[in-house]
Amino acid sequence: MTSKVRNVIILVLVSISAVAGHKLGLFSTKLNLLSPANHTSIYPISTDNITEDFQINEDNIYLKCSVHFNAKDNYCAITILLNLSSG
Repeated sequence: MTSKVRNVIILVLVSISAVAGHKLGLFSTKLNLLSPANHTSIYPISTDNITEDFQINEDNIYLKCSVHFNAKDNYCAITILLNLSSG
């Protein structure tokens, strides 16, 4: 067996293992962003010509944006600052 064939076989086996591991949930990166253990603060950001209605409760974040006039760079979003702790 040549080294090229061996490398292709290894690549196929590693790829199959990675796909199987992903399907089994080994690479799960779920994080509850509303849990105070995972974030330091949540706040809205927007351009000057947008008014936001921002509400947080235990299970949901609500952000309703109203545009006063159409401009080139309108945006309305939520910033979530995460904790640095790994667990």
